[in-house]
Amino acid sequence: MNESCHRFKLPHGRELQAHVDVFNVTNHANFNNPVSANGTADRRDTATFLIVRSILNGGPTRTAQFNVKYSF
Repeated sequence: MNESCHRFKLPHGRELQAHVDVFNVTNHANFNNPVSANGTADRRDTATFLIVRSILNGGPTRTAQFNVKYSF
């Protein structure tokens, strides 16, 4: 997660904060552990060794979240 925060001072001791959170900023896929063709754990067969067949949790893409906080 990458996070950025900016603070703005307002009159009478008040403050405004703006946050931006970015998840999966590099868009890197997290792969499941390799499995054999019949769905069992990989037994180090040469035909299936380290063949990635699926992405963990469906492979979330980049996500951004914007927040504003007003303090008085």
